[in-house]
Amino acid sequence: MPPELEPFDTAVLVALAQACNGSLAAHPPIHAIQSRFPKHLRGEVPRSLDRLRRQQYCQKHPTRGEVTWQLTREGLRLAEDIVRGSLEAANTTESSR
Repeated sequence: MPPELEPFDTAVLVALAQACNGSLAAHPPIHAIQSRFPKHLRGEVPRSLDRLRRQQYCQKHPTRGEVTWQLTREGLRLAEDIVRGSLEAANTTESSR
């Protein structure tokens, strides 16, 4: 996990990448990202997306009906690294049993 990202921001970045199915052209609405979190955490998602936008991992994509969010290349790369690192850690723990 990069030092400039908080754990919740990391989770939101991965949720955005999942909502986009790893595509840079997709731009899901915020409720598609919020639905990946428990109800008591959904209010934190917009603030986290703003922090990620300021660090240039995602960008707002205004549409006619609502604001949607889109991954940047750096955001997708980081999300893939985070998921890959999590899977490698899980496989290492699994093989050591």
